[in-house]
Amino acid sequence: LEKAVSDYLLWMISADYASGTIIKHERLLNHFQNFITNRNISWEQVFTYDTLNSFEKHCNLYFAANALRCLSRYLFEQKLISDPIKKPRVRLPDIYEAYLHYYEKNRQVNRSAFAQTRNVLSALNDYLTKHEIDLAAIKIEQIDDFLTELNARFMPATCRHNRSYLRGFLRYL
Repeated sequence: LEKAVSDYLLWMISADYASGTIIKHERLLNHFQNFITNRNISWEQVFTYDTLNSFEKHCNLYFAANALRCLSRYLFEQKLISDPIKKPRVRLPDIYEAYLHYYEKNRQVNRSAFAQTRNVLSALNDYLTKHEIDLAAIKIEQIDDFLTELNARFMPATCRHNRSYLRGFLRYL
């Protein structure tokens, strides 16, 4: 793991990543190496979604996942691991999946926007389930509460995108 991290950081330098990004990744990945060593996690289990979640909970930094996913993509491209870390795709209720199908086919969106839309809809479904709210009976105040909760940790631009993704779904309904 130490050599893989070192090679990845050297690649980041050669790819002209910002020095702040490299330093942040280096710190997180060094912390990750200690986490793996202290827990005696095997190489086969290092780059799994469960390990990623355990590490995030351990260090209490939600953005730690970014460095680990980037490292796993790099190692996958170098053919050093069989798959990069991927969040398991959970099937949403039919109405959400129908909208996503419509959104993908009719709007010709890029992969990133599609993934973000799925994330917003998944968060909406979780929120509605948690608060025992029926989607058909949702009120504007509940949508406002949901967006406040969802967007609490995001920058203004991301908040605008999240509102836009949700607005598209509500318009579809």
